[in-house]
Formats: sequence, structure tokens, C-alpha cells
Amino acid sequence: MEILLERLFRTIASMQKNKKNIKNSAQTLSAKDARIENGLSVLEQSYSGPIPPPAFLKAYEEIVPGSANRILSMAEKNSDHSIQMDKEQISLAHRHLNNQQRGQNYTLICFVIVAGLSGYAIHKGYSTAGIAVLISEIVALAGVFICQKYIAHKKINN
Repeated sequence: MEILLERLFRTIASMQKNKKNIKNSAQTLSAKDARIENGLSVLEQSYSGPIPPPAFLKAYEEIVPGSANRILSMAEKNSDHSIQMDKEQISLAHRHLNNQQRGQNYTLICFVIVAGLSGYAIHKGYSTAGIAVLISEIVALAGVFICQKYIAHKKINN
């Protein structure tokens, strides 16, 4: 127990000596800092994009030879990839639009055929059946378009 207390006192004594040395050093440094601080200037640079400014490229090249070419080739690959992805998005949108137009054309053809048959049924004296088929066709088409708008709205919100 006495050994532990003795060690503790020695540690505290050395900490106090270090504290005095640190204070003396800090006072000396603060006087030097005051002289340096008056002539100190700060330069901050930043950039955005895949290619850094020429000065940065030069610095990279000095640190790691060949790094400037690697950075430029990486930027070119990134640009090529972005262009390819944009082309695929546009192609997908065109296919989707073509499918929608084809579906609407088929719907129009079916509607005209069923409406013609309903008119023929009404003309032949089956007015109740003809009107029922025509009304059910209109309700079905309206339901399809309403559901389609609802699904599109749900996709946009998610």
C-alpha cells in the first residue's frame, strides 16, 4: 500500500513539473505566434466535377506518377456510362409509350366493334340487351382508365 502511495505522489509531482514546463513553452510559443499571425494568410480551394483543376492534376502526378491519366480515364468512363444510361432510359421510355399507344389503339378498335354490335342489336329489336352491353362497355373502359391513373399516381408518390 505504501508503495502505491509513493508512486502516486511521484506521479503527481512530475505532472506539476510538466505543467510548469508546458506553461513556459506556451508563453514562448504565444509570442512567436503573435509575430507569425500578422503575416499569415489562408487559401482555400475547391472544385466540383469529375476532373480536378490542372494544378491539382499536376500535384497528383508529382505524388503518384500516372495518376493524372488515371483520373482523366476514370472521368471519361464515368461520362460514357452516364451517356449509355441516359440512352437506355430514353429507349425504355419510348418502348413504354409505344406499348401504351398500341393498347389504346386496340381498346378503340374493340370499343368500336362492341358499340357497332350493340347498335345492331338495338336495331334488330334487342334494345335492352344492346343498351346493357353498351353501358357495361363504357363503365368497363372508365374503370380501366381510372385504375390506370390511380396506379400511376401511386407509383409517383412511392
